[in-house]
Amino acid sequence: ATAAQLTDSQIAALASTASSAEVDQGKLAEVKAKDARVKEFARAMIEHHTKAKADLDKLIPRLNMTPNTSQQLTMLQADVAATAAVVEPSDALLRRASATGRESLGDAKLERG
Repeated sequence: ATAAQLTDSQIAALASTASSAEVDQGKLAEVKAKDARVKEFARAMIEHHTKAKADLDKLIPRLNMTPNTSQQLTMLQADVAATAAVVEPSDALLRRASATGRESLGDAKLERG
Protein backbone atom coordinates (compact mmCIF):
# COMPACT_ATOMS: atom_id res chain seq x y z
CA ALA A 1 0.00 0.00 0.00
CA THR A 2 1.18 3.50 -0.73
CA ALA A 3 0.99 6.21 1.91
CA ALA A 4 -2.33 7.33 0.46
CA GLN A 5 -3.69 3.79 0.75
CA LEU A 6 -2.77 3.17 4.38
CA THR A 7 -5.70 2.64 6.70
CA ASP A 8 -6.08 4.48 9.98
CA SER A 9 -5.21 1.29 11.86
CA GLN A 10 -2.02 0.87 9.81
CA ILE A 11 -1.07 4.49 10.47
CA ALA A 12 -1.66 3.90 14.19
CA ALA A 13 0.72 0.92 14.13
CA LEU A 14 3.36 2.96 12.30
CA ALA A 15 3.05 5.87 14.73
CA SER A 16 3.26 3.57 17.75
CA THR A 17 6.34 1.77 16.45
CA ALA A 18 8.03 5.01 15.42
CA SER A 19 7.41 6.59 18.84
CA SER A 20 8.78 3.52 20.63
CA ALA A 21 11.86 3.57 18.42
CA GLU A 22 12.45 7.27 19.09
CA VAL A 23 12.22 6.64 22.84
CA ASP A 24 14.71 3.77 22.56
CA GLN A 25 17.11 5.86 20.49
CA GLY A 26 16.75 8.75 22.92
CA LYS A 27 17.63 6.46 25.83
CA LEU A 28 20.66 5.24 23.95
CA ALA A 29 21.79 8.78 23.17
CA GLU A 30 21.24 9.90 26.75
CA VAL A 31 23.46 7.11 28.06
CA LYS A 32 26.15 7.17 25.39
CA ALA A 33 26.47 10.86 24.49
CA LYS A 34 29.28 12.97 25.90
CA ASP A 35 27.97 16.38 24.85
CA ALA A 36 25.46 17.91 27.30
CA ARG A 37 23.43 19.34 24.40
CA VAL A 38 23.01 15.89 22.89
CA LYS A 39 21.95 14.50 26.27
CA GLU A 40 19.43 17.34 26.62
CA PHE A 41 18.04 16.65 23.15
CA ALA A 42 17.85 12.94 24.00
CA ARG A 43 15.84 13.68 27.14
CA ALA A 44 13.47 15.85 25.09
CA MET A 45 13.05 13.01 22.55
CA ILE A 46 12.27 10.57 25.34
CA GLU A 47 9.75 12.92 26.93
CA HIS A 48 7.98 13.94 23.74
CA HIS A 49 7.78 10.49 22.16
CA THR A 50 6.75 8.84 25.43
CA LYS A 51 3.86 11.31 25.62
CA ALA A 52 2.98 10.79 21.95
CA LYS A 53 2.89 7.02 22.43
CA ALA A 54 0.80 7.34 25.61
CA ASP A 55 -1.65 9.66 23.85
CA LEU A 56 -1.92 7.25 20.93
CA ASP A 57 -2.39 4.29 23.29
CA LYS A 58 -5.34 6.15 24.89
CA LEU A 59 -6.82 7.19 21.55
CA ILE A 60 -6.77 3.80 19.82
CA PRO A 61 -9.34 2.12 22.11
CA ARG A 62 -11.55 5.22 22.08
CA LEU A 63 -11.68 4.91 18.30
CA ASN A 64 -12.38 1.18 18.61
CA MET A 65 -9.29 0.56 16.48
CA THR A 66 -6.73 -2.23 16.41
CA PRO A 67 -3.35 -1.27 14.91
CA ASN A 68 -2.66 -3.35 11.81
CA THR A 69 0.48 -4.27 9.98
CA SER A 70 1.53 -2.96 6.61
CA GLN A 71 4.51 -3.21 4.30
CA GLN A 72 5.66 0.15 5.64
CA LEU A 73 5.47 -1.13 9.23
CA THR A 74 7.52 -4.19 8.33
CA MET A 75 10.14 -1.95 6.70
CA LEU A 76 10.19 0.38 9.73
CA GLN A 77 10.62 -2.56 12.11
CA ALA A 78 13.50 -3.86 9.99
CA ASP A 79 15.17 -0.43 10.02
CA VAL A 80 14.80 -0.17 13.79
CA ALA A 81 16.20 -3.68 14.27
CA ALA A 82 19.14 -2.92 11.96
CA THR A 83 19.94 0.23 13.93
CA ALA A 84 19.85 -1.70 17.20
CA ALA A 85 22.10 -4.41 15.77
CA VAL A 86 24.69 -1.86 14.65
CA VAL A 87 24.79 -0.12 17.99
CA GLU A 88 24.90 -3.32 20.07
CA PRO A 89 24.44 -1.73 23.49
CA SER A 90 26.10 -3.80 26.18
CA ASP A 91 25.90 -2.04 29.52
CA ALA A 92 23.27 -3.08 32.07
CA LEU A 93 21.72 0.38 32.36
CA LEU A 94 20.95 0.54 28.66
CA ARG A 95 19.53 -2.99 28.62
CA ARG A 96 17.15 -2.01 31.44
CA ALA A 97 16.24 1.24 29.69
CA SER A 98 15.54 -0.61 26.44
CA ALA A 99 13.63 -3.50 27.98
CA THR A 100 10.23 -1.89 27.39
CA GLY A 101 11.07 -1.20 23.75
CA ARG A 102 11.95 -4.76 22.80
CA GLU A 103 8.61 -5.25 21.06
CA SER A 104 9.18 -2.23 18.86
CA LEU A 105 12.64 -3.50 18.01
CA GLY A 106 11.30 -6.82 16.78
CA ASP A 107 13.71 -9.64 17.49
CA ALA A 108 16.79 -7.42 17.46
CA LYS A 109 19.52 -8.59 19.77
CA LEU A 110 20.07 -5.85 22.32
CA GLU A 111 22.68 -7.62 24.41
CA ARG A 112 26.06 -8.97 23.48
CA GLY A 113 26.75 -12.56 24.13
